[in-house]
Amino acid sequence: MASEFKELNSLIPISDSVGSHLTADASTTYHVIGIYLHNTHTSSIEVTLYKVPNNGGAVGTPGAGNQIFKKTLTTLQTYPINDITMYLDSENDSIQAVAGTASKVNIFIEGAIQT
Repeated sequence: MASEFKELNSLIPISDSVGSHLTADASTTYHVIGIYLHNTHTSSIEVTLYKVPNNGGAVGTPGAGNQIFKKTLTTLQTYPINDITMYLDSENDSIQAVAGTASKVNIFIEGAIQT
């Protein structure tokens, strides 16, 4: 098995409806070691993150049982979540997010990919 440390997603905005920001491929393990959030808005915005297991091979639905983070980010705040270690090791396991205002909070995920 080969491992490569890299960005696991591009810097992308979070919607105001739940969406996946990293979804595992078949035969690939994602080792997440950091998630970075940045509020670009002129007011505070609440952000919620979920680590969602696949649902019968399809992307699962987030809920209270798989919520991993919830915080209100102040204006122009960057918030690193770098005290985590998570694995997405089954096809369609995912990290999903939602923000109180669409397209104002960016998310960046870093880690390693094992194939």
